[in-house]
Amino acid sequence: MKNIMIIGANGFTGRQILNDLSSKVQYKVTGCSLHPDILPKNGGNYHFITTDIRDEAAVKQLFKEVQPDVVINCSALSVPDYCETHHEEAWLTNVTAVEQLAHLCESYKSRFIHLSTDFVFDGKIDEKSGQLYTEETSPSPVNYYGFTKWKGEEKVAEICSNYAIARVEIVYGKALPGQHGNISATGDESFECRTRNPCRIRSMAHAHLCR
Repeated sequence: MKNIMIIGANGFTGRQILNDLSSKVQYKVTGCSLHPDILPKNGGNYHFITTDIRDEAAVKQLFKEVQPDVVINCSALSVPDYCETHHEEAWLTNVTAVEQLAHLCESYKSRFIHLSTDFVFDGKIDEKSGQLYTEETSPSPVNYYGFTKWKGEEKVAEICSNYAIARVEIVYGKALPGQHGNISATGDESFECRTRNPCRIRSMAHAHLCR
């Protein structure tokens, strides 16, 4: 039985992955988050641990207790405007904590699946000419959130021998109580015209099942 740990399991993406994985008999699933389980009575077959991934000692204890085969990191400080005015907090969560997770994954021989973002790019490619971002495209973030996520990616790639980085964007689907989705009714508000590729939450969760 594969032992899987999901970090950020109260979040929009982490909860869907937790729900899907915990429904499979071949997985032993542990969810963890900064706050207690938002749905403790949903009948899911998983264990839940409250942990602050910024606390080095707590994370070491978490790995010692869980002994994960796979770690899926869905946790991040992901509000761009907030990151712009809280650099130290953003760096601690999106880089320092990720580096610690990467070292522990390497020590425990755990596969590390790290969720990142399209914000590592500046959005200036010419899509009309058929250009697309690929794994080989050099990041060029235009805000501090994107910068910290890029630097977190670098830590994972430098430290881990068994890892995957998934750059997801505009994850959508039905939000649970205590969560917020990324797509809502907009009324008559105006937005800058730009092209992005939304990802349905269940599709992304199933993609992680196949990794």
